[in-house]
Amino acid sequence: MAPKHYPWHLVVFAAVSVIGNVYLGYYLLFGLASDGLDVADQSGRVVVTEVEAHAAAEHAGFQAGDQLLTVNGQRIVTVVDWLAQRMNFVPDQPTLIQVERHKKAVDLKLVIHGTLWDESSNSFRASTIIFLAYKLITLSIGLFVVFNRPRDLVSRLGGWVLVVMATVFEAFQWGLSSAVRALPLLVAAAVMLSYVSAAFRTPLLAAFFCLYPMRLFVNLKPEQPTRCPPVTSARSRNRRRPARAGQPSCKTLRKRASRHIAARREDCND
Repeated sequence: MAPKHYPWHLVVFAAVSVIGNVYLGYYLLFGLASDGLDVADQSGRVVVTEVEAHAAAEHAGFQAGDQLLTVNGQRIVTVVDWLAQRMNFVPDQPTLIQVERHKKAVDLKLVIHGTLWDESSNSFRASTIIFLAYKLITLSIGLFVVFNRPRDLVSRLGGWVLVVMATVFEAFQWGLSSAVRALPLLVAAAVMLSYVSAAFRTPLLAAFFCLYPMRLFVNLKPEQPTRCPPVTSARSRNRRRPARAGQPSCKTLRKRASRHIAARREDCND
Protein backbone atom coordinates (compact mmCIF):
# COMPACT_ATOMS: atom_id res chain seq x y z
CA MET A 1 0.00 0.00 0.00
CA ALA A 2 1.45 3.34 -1.06
CA PRO A 3 1.97 5.88 1.74
CA LYS A 4 -0.41 8.83 1.83
CA HIS A 5 0.91 12.28 1.05
CA TYR A 6 -0.79 15.05 3.01
CA PRO A 7 -0.78 18.75 2.10
CA TRP A 8 2.02 20.59 3.84
CA HIS A 9 -0.30 23.11 5.50
CA LEU A 10 -2.19 20.30 7.27
CA VAL A 11 1.05 18.97 8.70
CA VAL A 12 2.09 22.47 9.84
CA PHE A 13 -1.26 23.18 11.49
CA ALA A 14 -1.22 19.81 13.23
CA ALA A 15 2.32 20.39 14.55
CA VAL A 16 1.35 23.87 15.78
CA SER A 17 -1.74 22.49 17.54
CA VAL A 18 0.14 19.67 19.26
CA ILE A 19 3.13 21.76 20.38
CA GLY A 20 1.03 24.71 21.50
CA ASN A 21 -1.53 22.70 23.46
CA VAL A 22 1.09 20.53 25.12
CA TYR A 23 2.86 23.62 26.46
CA LEU A 24 -0.38 25.34 27.47
CA GLY A 25 -1.43 22.20 29.33
CA TYR A 26 1.93 22.06 31.05
CA TYR A 27 1.66 25.72 32.05
CA LEU A 28 -1.84 25.17 33.40
CA LEU A 29 -0.32 22.71 35.87
CA PHE A 30 3.11 24.19 36.57
CA GLY A 31 2.73 27.85 35.64
CA LEU A 32 3.45 30.82 37.88
CA ALA A 33 1.48 30.90 41.12
CA SER A 34 -1.26 33.49 41.64
CA ASP A 35 -0.62 36.87 43.23
CA GLY A 36 -3.50 36.58 45.69
CA LEU A 37 -5.22 39.81 44.60
CA ASP A 38 -8.88 40.29 43.70
CA VAL A 39 -9.60 43.58 41.97
CA ALA A 40 -12.74 45.29 40.67
CA ASP A 41 -13.68 48.38 38.72
CA GLN A 42 -15.36 50.89 41.02
CA SER A 43 -16.39 54.24 39.54
CA GLY A 44 -13.58 54.17 37.00
CA ARG A 45 -10.99 53.13 39.59
CA VAL A 46 -9.30 49.72 39.81
CA VAL A 47 -9.58 48.83 43.49
CA VAL A 48 -8.28 45.85 45.46
CA THR A 49 -11.30 44.07 46.95
CA GLU A 50 -9.59 41.14 48.69
CA VAL A 51 -6.10 39.98 49.60
CA GLU A 52 -5.62 36.26 50.14
CA ALA A 53 -3.88 35.21 53.32
CA HIS A 54 -0.27 34.03 53.03
CA ALA A 55 -0.18 35.01 49.34
CA ALA A 56 2.42 37.13 47.56
CA ALA A 57 0.17 40.19 47.68
CA GLU A 58 -0.09 40.02 51.46
CA HIS A 59 3.67 39.77 51.80
CA ALA A 60 4.03 42.78 49.51
CA GLY A 61 1.81 44.89 51.78
CA PHE A 62 -1.40 45.18 49.76
CA GLN A 63 -4.60 46.03 51.58
CA ALA A 64 -8.25 45.90 50.63
CA GLY A 65 -9.34 49.28 49.29
CA ASP A 66 -6.02 50.14 47.60
CA GLN A 67 -6.39 51.74 44.19
CA LEU A 68 -3.98 50.44 41.57
CA LEU A 69 -2.21 53.30 39.78
CA THR A 70 0.76 51.87 37.85
CA VAL A 71 2.55 48.57 37.24
CA ASN A 72 6.20 48.96 36.25
CA GLY A 73 5.41 52.51 35.17
CA GLN A 74 2.34 51.52 33.07
CA ARG A 75 -0.91 53.20 34.07
CA ILE A 76 -3.79 51.00 35.22
CA VAL A 77 -7.10 52.46 34.05
CA THR A 78 -9.30 49.37 33.77
CA VAL A 79 -9.33 45.85 35.14
CA VAL A 80 -8.22 44.58 31.73
CA ASP A 81 -5.06 46.70 32.06
CA TRP A 82 -4.26 44.92 35.30
CA LEU A 83 -4.99 41.48 33.86
CA ALA A 84 -2.74 42.19 30.88
CA GLN A 85 0.07 43.36 33.15
CA ARG A 86 -0.05 40.30 35.37
CA MET A 87 0.68 38.11 32.31
CA ASN A 88 4.13 39.78 32.28
CA PHE A 89 5.01 38.83 35.85
CA VAL A 90 8.35 37.02 36.11
CA PRO A 91 8.89 34.45 38.88
CA ASP A 92 11.20 35.50 41.70
CA GLN A 93 11.59 39.01 40.26
CA PRO A 94 10.03 42.12 41.87
CA THR A 95 7.23 43.96 40.11
CA LEU A 96 6.93 47.64 41.04
CA ILE A 97 3.31 48.56 41.73
CA GLN A 98 2.09 51.97 42.85
CA VAL A 99 -1.21 52.20 44.72
CA GLU A 100 -3.20 55.00 46.28
CA ARG A 101 -4.05 54.49 49.94
CA HIS A 102 -5.85 57.15 51.94
CA LYS A 103 -5.14 59.69 49.17
CA LYS A 104 -1.41 58.97 49.33
CA ALA A 105 0.75 57.18 46.76
CA VAL A 106 2.41 54.05 48.11
CA ASP A 107 5.08 52.05 46.23
CA LEU A 108 5.01 48.28 46.67
CA LYS A 109 7.11 45.40 45.36
CA LEU A 110 5.31 42.22 44.41
CA VAL A 111 7.43 39.05 44.18
CA ILE A 112 5.76 35.75 43.27
CA HIS A 113 7.41 32.46 44.19
CA GLY A 114 6.39 28.91 43.37
CA THR A 115 3.99 27.36 40.86
CA LEU A 116 0.28 26.61 40.63
CA TRP A 117 1.03 22.96 41.37
CA ASP A 118 2.64 23.90 44.68
CA GLU A 119 -0.29 25.98 45.90
CA SER A 120 -3.08 23.70 44.63
CA SER A 121 -4.93 21.06 46.59
CA ASN A 122 -4.98 17.40 45.58
CA SER A 123 -8.58 17.63 44.38
CA PHE A 124 -7.77 20.62 42.17
CA ARG A 125 -4.77 18.80 40.72
CA ALA A 126 -6.89 15.73 39.93
CA SER A 127 -9.64 17.79 38.29
CA THR A 128 -7.07 19.67 36.20
CA ILE A 129 -5.46 16.42 35.01
CA ILE A 130 -8.89 15.03 34.03
CA PHE A 131 -9.64 18.26 32.18
CA LEU A 132 -6.36 18.05 30.26
CA ALA A 133 -7.00 14.38 29.42
CA TYR A 134 -10.37 15.35 27.93
CA LYS A 135 -8.65 18.07 25.88
CA LEU A 136 -6.04 15.57 24.64
CA ILE A 137 -8.71 13.10 23.52
CA THR A 138 -10.61 15.84 21.69
CA LEU A 139 -7.40 16.98 19.98
CA SER A 140 -6.59 13.42 18.89
CA ILE A 141 -10.08 12.89 17.43
CA GLY A 142 -9.91 16.19 15.57
CA LEU A 143 -6.54 15.40 14.01
CA PHE A 144 -7.72 11.91 13.09
CA VAL A 145 -10.71 13.37 11.22
CA VAL A 146 -8.52 15.91 9.43
CA PHE A 147 -5.94 13.37 8.26
CA ASN A 148 -8.47 10.65 7.49
CA ARG A 149 -10.21 12.78 4.85
CA PRO A 150 -7.80 15.60 4.00
CA ARG A 151 -9.46 16.44 0.65
CA ASP A 152 -12.99 16.78 2.00
CA LEU A 153 -13.73 20.39 2.99
CA VAL A 154 -16.55 19.61 5.43
CA SER A 155 -14.64 16.83 7.18
CA ARG A 156 -11.53 18.98 7.39
CA LEU A 157 -13.53 21.88 8.81
CA GLY A 158 -15.19 19.61 11.38
CA GLY A 159 -11.80 18.29 12.43
CA TRP A 160 -10.44 21.77 12.91
CA VAL A 161 -13.48 22.64 15.02
CA LEU A 162 -12.54 19.79 17.36
CA VAL A 163 -8.89 20.88 17.36
CA VAL A 164 -9.83 24.45 18.31
CA MET A 165 -12.26 23.19 20.96
CA ALA A 166 -9.36 21.23 22.44
CA THR A 167 -7.27 24.38 22.94
CA VAL A 168 -6.14 24.70 26.56
CA PHE A 169 -7.27 28.28 27.14
CA GLU A 170 -7.03 30.07 30.46
CA ALA A 171 -7.44 33.83 30.10
CA PHE A 172 -4.76 36.14 31.54
CA GLN A 173 -2.67 33.54 33.33
CA TRP A 174 0.01 34.92 35.64
CA GLY A 175 3.33 35.19 33.85
CA LEU A 176 2.24 33.46 30.64
CA SER A 177 3.55 36.17 28.30
CA SER A 178 6.95 36.33 29.98
CA ALA A 179 7.22 32.52 29.95
CA VAL A 180 6.39 32.34 26.23
CA ARG A 181 8.94 35.05 25.41
CA ALA A 182 11.62 32.90 27.03
CA LEU A 183 10.88 29.99 24.66
CA PRO A 184 12.60 29.39 21.30
CA LEU A 185 11.00 31.39 18.52
CA LEU A 186 9.26 28.51 16.72
CA VAL A 187 7.88 27.04 19.93
CA ALA A 188 6.72 30.46 21.12
CA ALA A 189 4.95 31.05 17.80
CA ALA A 190 3.18 27.68 18.04
CA VAL A 191 2.04 28.42 21.60
CA MET A 192 0.71 31.88 20.77
CA LEU A 193 -1.08 30.66 17.62
CA SER A 194 -2.75 27.90 19.61
CA TYR A 195 -3.68 30.36 22.36
CA VAL A 196 -5.17 32.87 19.90
CA SER A 197 -7.03 30.15 17.95
CA ALA A 198 -9.53 29.89 20.80
CA ALA A 199 -11.03 33.16 19.51
CA PHE A 200 -12.04 31.38 16.26
CA ARG A 201 -14.25 28.76 17.87
CA THR A 202 -17.53 30.50 17.08
CA PRO A 203 -16.73 31.34 13.40
CA LEU A 204 -15.53 27.78 12.75
CA LEU A 205 -18.63 26.30 14.35
CA ALA A 206 -20.85 28.61 12.30
CA ALA A 207 -19.08 27.65 9.06
CA PHE A 208 -19.26 23.94 9.86
CA PHE A 209 -22.98 23.95 10.67
CA CYS A 210 -23.66 25.97 7.53
CA LEU A 211 -21.90 23.45 5.28
CA TYR A 212 -22.70 20.14 6.96
CA PRO A 213 -26.53 20.28 6.52
CA MET A 214 -25.97 21.08 2.84
CA ARG A 215 -24.01 17.83 2.54
CA LEU A 216 -26.92 15.95 4.11
CA PHE A 217 -29.50 17.47 1.76
CA VAL A 218 -27.33 16.75 -1.25
CA ASN A 219 -27.15 13.08 -0.25
CA LEU A 220 -30.95 12.95 0.19
CA LYS A 221 -31.73 14.15 -3.36
CA PRO A 222 -33.85 11.64 -5.35
CA GLU A 223 -31.89 9.62 -7.79
CA GLN A 224 -32.34 10.43 -11.45
CA PRO A 225 -33.93 7.60 -13.46
CA THR A 226 -31.39 5.78 -15.53
CA ARG A 227 -32.00 5.48 -19.23
CA CYS A 228 -31.74 2.00 -20.57
CA PRO A 229 -30.14 1.51 -23.99
CA PRO A 230 -32.62 0.88 -26.81
CA VAL A 231 -33.58 -2.74 -27.33
CA THR A 232 -32.54 -4.08 -30.69
CA SER A 233 -33.83 -7.13 -32.48
CA ALA A 234 -31.81 -10.27 -32.93
CA ARG A 235 -31.59 -9.63 -36.65
CA SER A 236 -30.07 -6.16 -36.15
CA ARG A 237 -27.69 -7.49 -33.53
CA ASN A 238 -26.55 -10.19 -35.95
CA ARG A 239 -25.98 -7.59 -38.60
CA ARG A 240 -23.93 -5.42 -36.25
CA ARG A 241 -21.98 -8.27 -34.71
CA PRO A 242 -20.85 -10.92 -37.16
CA ALA A 243 -20.30 -14.47 -35.98
CA ARG A 244 -16.86 -15.42 -34.90
CA ALA A 245 -14.77 -17.83 -36.89
CA GLY A 246 -15.76 -21.45 -36.12
CA GLN A 247 -18.92 -20.39 -34.26
CA PRO A 248 -22.35 -21.18 -35.83
CA SER A 249 -24.48 -18.24 -36.76
CA CYS A 250 -27.89 -17.54 -35.27
CA LYS A 251 -29.59 -18.70 -38.48
CA THR A 252 -27.85 -22.06 -38.27
CA LEU A 253 -28.81 -22.45 -34.61
CA ARG A 254 -32.47 -21.68 -35.39
CA LYS A 255 -32.50 -24.34 -38.09
CA ARG A 256 -31.02 -26.91 -35.72
CA ALA A 257 -33.59 -26.01 -33.09
CA SER A 258 -36.44 -26.34 -35.61
CA ARG A 259 -35.26 -29.78 -36.73
CA HIS A 260 -34.91 -30.90 -33.10
CA ILE A 261 -38.46 -29.77 -32.29
CA ALA A 262 -39.86 -31.47 -35.40
CA ALA A 263 -38.11 -34.73 -34.48
CA ARG A 264 -39.56 -34.62 -30.97
CA ARG A 265 -43.07 -34.12 -32.35
CA GLU A 266 -42.72 -37.13 -34.61
CA ASP A 267 -41.60 -39.27 -31.66
CA CYS A 268 -44.63 -38.13 -29.65
CA ASN A 269 -47.02 -38.92 -32.53
CA ASP A 270 -45.59 -42.42 -32.91
